[in-house]
Amino acid sequence: MSSWPLEAIYTSPLDRALYTAEAVAKPHSLTPIVLPELQEINFADWEGESIPELERVQHENFARWRADPFFNPPPGAETWEKLYSRLSRAVKLFLNESYRRIAVISHGGIMRALYAVLVGLNPHKVWNMDVSNCAMSGVEMRFGRACLVFANDDLHVRAGKYGENLPVWGDSYEFRSRA
Repeated sequence: MSSWPLEAIYTSPLDRALYTAEAVAKPHSLTPIVLPELQEINFADWEGESIPELERVQHENFARWRADPFFNPPPGAETWEKLYSRLSRAVKLFLNESYRRIAVISHGGIMRALYAVLVGLNPHKVWNMDVSNCAMSGVEMRFGRACLVFANDDLHVRAGKYGENLPVWGDSYEFRSRA
């Protein structure tokens, strides 16, 4: 992202996102703006638990959550209404700032929720979208509407495994894996 003309970088306060935001900010001489609204979803009693353990011990609750995560939260966890409210505050902040080119560094659950809040995708279905670590998604404002331009692009991560150089966005490219 060093070739992108970023003007601001917003990040979750959690270390794993903040470290990424600092790395993205460095070539731009920017300081990430920490927004608590971008912190990962609060899973309450499930925080820090392993998925296999939750599947075993909380089988019915886990099955309901997996079927529709935003609308079947773990006991005591953040509801869709609360999550929607906090992300709407963040989106309003983004849109009211004078920055035109921003990066948002956050977490998988939050990125899915942002697809629903910002672009208007169905919150019951966004969990069907893959969100890989360090993947990028792009949203452009067009005629007052948010348009999803690309989602879950992790080519830079996959290409790095093969020593490929990537072009600047907008250039055409082909990804050639090495057998």
